[in-house]
Amino acid sequence: MKKTAWILLIGIFAVQSVFWIVSGTMALTAGSQSTLIALLMIGNGVLFGAFALLCKKALLPVRIGALAFLFVNLVLTVTDQMGAVDIIALILNIIALLSCLYLFISSTASRRKQ
Repeated sequence: MKKTAWILLIGIFAVQSVFWIVSGTMALTAGSQSTLIALLMIGNGVLFGAFALLCKKALLPVRIGALAFLFVNLVLTVTDQMGAVDIIALILNIIALLSCLYLFISSTASRRKQ
């Protein structure tokens, strides 16, 4: 179960990283969004990518940062206008948050047993 949760979490981080970087780049080049919003989208993708690379082997502060980042993304997705892409992002964020919580709780419990 733990291995599946790690694969799921890292996969969702990677998919969202690519999605946000591509969306931000497209918005930046097409001029359909303000430059600030497009850069924030790209930054969101970079953070998702960083967490995909660092989360499994990282220390506790990185894992807590990943949880906080997922929670903020979840709140921002809900408070934004909801379209089809937002619903997909919401579902991915919920799955990632639950996977991250499961892994965080199980790793904390295993440390206490030792």
